Amino acid sequence: LAPAYVAIPPGASPFASALIAFAGPGVNLGLWSLSTLVLRYKKNLTETEMMGWGISKKLNLFLFWFNLLPIPPFDGWHVLTQIIDAVR
Repeated sequence: LAPAYVAIPPGASPFASALIAFAGPGVNLGLWSLSTLVLRYKKNLTETEMMGWGISKKLNLFLFWFNLLPIPPFDGWHVLTQIIDAVR
């Protein structure tokens, strides 16, 4: 049902599982960073380009934090539980 669903293989270590679960939010963080850099350093952007990069920046930051919520269906839950398992 989720458009970017990633299955974690059954034999993966807790650390590998946490990294796999963080991959989605990590991509959002990377896209937010790219948007921030373009808006900060790219000169002569048109108004439409600025709006597009601004939307990308806000949307990806929202998705990053939303996906890291420690609620069972989200990636944040899987990252948290796998880190706890790795520490045990």
